[in-house]
Amino acid sequence: MAVAGPAVLRRQAASPPLAVGDALGAGDGVATGAGGRVRLLLHPAARLHLGPDSSLAIIRHGGAAGSDLRIEGSLVLDIPGAAGTVTIATGHAGIVAEAARVFVGRSRGEDAVFVERGRALVNAAGRSVNLGAGLGSVLAPGAPPGAPEPWQPARIAEALAAAGL
Repeated sequence: MAVAGPAVLRRQAASPPLAVGDALGAGDGVATGAGGRVRLLLHPAARLHLGPDSSLAIIRHGGAAGSDLRIEGSLVLDIPGAAGTVTIATGHAGIVAEAARVFVGRSRGEDAVFVERGRALVNAAGRSVNLGAGLGSVLAPGAPPGAPEPWQPARIAEALAAAGL
């Protein structure tokens, strides 16, 4: 774990500052403030980068069996080859990523998902979209995921910066 800037641990009714070495599990959460960034190791080699003004709730932490997360804000999830599956719920969609590097958050004024490496399945409003490497999709309240579109390097850089990378 790495912490930069303001970040708190949300556990039961308490919200102490998040510190390197804090163990996280199901029911815990993390929130960052302006300029805050957190890097977490979810399970074998799967890394999560939570950007500024973002929050994460760990619904299920299953180690190599995978994890279920709920986020608000921006994150990059990096899951190497056989490191398990991570399911991410946002206010608009559910995303299932396996062996992927995925951005989820605000991009150019829209909620979006982008897959840098691997694949992700995005579900919203009863419809699904498969995203492969280099493709992104826009998310809107009550709407199905947008059609997969290639992202240009400038937009990718902006998205990664929004997640604190």
